[in-house]
Amino acid sequence: MGSFSRAKKAFYHSLIYDCGLKKSNPLFTKILMQEAEKRNFRIYDFNRTVTDNLGHNILFSTPRTPQVIYYEQLKEVLVKDFVKFIK
Repeated sequence: MGSFSRAKKAFYHSLIYDCGLKKSNPLFTKILMQEAEKRNFRIYDFNRTVTDNLGHNILFSTPRTPQVIYYEQLKEVLVKDFVKFIK
C-alpha cells in the first residue's frame, strides 16, 4: 500500500505479542515482573542492566549475546544474595 511508516509501526507492534521461547518479549517480561513484585520475589533485571549501557559500545559480543561483563555482574549479585539466604 506504500505506507512504510505504518508498516514499520505494525511490524514492531506485532513483535510485542510474539511470545516465542527463543527470544525476549516485552509483554511477557512485563507480566513476569509484575507477578514477581506481587509475590515479593527478589528481582535482578538483566535486560535493564544491559539496556542501561546503550550507547556505550559495550553491549554485545555477538549479535545476540551480551558481553561477559553482564554475566559477571549477574553472578556477583546472585552469589551475594545466595550467601545472605543461607546464613
